Amino acid sequence: MKIRIPHPVFILLHITLKCNRNCAWCYQKQDSFYRQHSGDMRLEAFEKILAEAKPGFFLRTHIHLFGGEPLTHPEFPVFLKICKKYNYSPTITTNGDYLREYMEIIKSSTISQLNISLNRPGYDSLEKTYEGLLKCIALLAKEKVINLNFALTPGDYHLLEQVTLFFSSKFKKGAINSFTCQHFFSRNGPSGGKIKGINVYLLEEQIKKLQKEKINFKLLFLPHIGLKDIRKYYYSEFSFRNKCYIPWLGLNIYPDLTVTAGGGVLGCNRILGDLNVTSIREIWRGEKLGSFRDSLLSQGLESRCNRCCHKLYY
Repeated sequence: MKIRIPHPVFILLHITLKCNRNCAWCYQKQDSFYRQHSGDMRLEAFEKILAEAKPGFFLRTHIHLFGGEPLTHPEFPVFLKICKKYNYSPTITTNGDYLREYMEIIKSSTISQLNISLNRPGYDSLEKTYEGLLKCIALLAKEKVINLNFALTPGDYHLLEQVTLFFSSKFKKGAINSFTCQHFFSRNGPSGGKIKGINVYLLEEQIKKLQKEKINFKLLFLPHIGLKDIRKYYYSEFSFRNKCYIPWLGLNIYPDLTVTAGGGVLGCNRILGDLNVTSIREIWRGEKLGSFRDSLLSQGLESRCNRCCHKLYY
């Protein structure tokens, strides 16, 4: 990966780090770094970023709107107008709680894809828990690509099979593009040889059953770990490939315009620049990012990268 791409393939934009939920397993709550760069991104700053990142002749920079929960930004509709102004078709990750409120705005926007993180079932039945979300998906799926994300946390992993089959039964093939299961990430790693609260054998059994089912969307796992290697991932000792291409592909920008490598997660939290005083181009070609890339090539990934969803495991 000594190739130098002239400008970022993608930019992950945290337009806010605020969120209406308080999920205990959220990685942003595991590191004080995120509290240091919290708040809401200013409109003029957002427009400056999009203007600087305008598509190249051969390679179009992709914009992904992220949070926190991006729909909690008080000027979220204006952000979408700015995307349209600069001819971007952004993607977005949301918990879905405000989709009904912003339904018409999102439908008429240039958003091309919504990644919806499923909340933990809060009622006795999945039907009642996801009643509102099902209606929103049905309306949006006619015009936008819909992906669902389900975090395999200690409190939820045992519901994998049930939740997957529930959504598959509610929509015809093609309505939902993919259902991505996020393997649990703990900053502190396994305790006593395993991730506390997760029975890996039960997780394996659910995956085996789902592999035999006819499901109306692509069932994916992030990171992409084969069934035979899941125990290696969840237990303390494992030997996977130790590579990551993210710092060669994209940038991550926080609400205060602090810039880090494109993963936007714990291992990427090394400040590479500040867009209040410099440009995307200068950061992308700058010494700090170059040194970060060189250290990854010479020394490999940091220990906290071991279970990152962006790492190359094979």
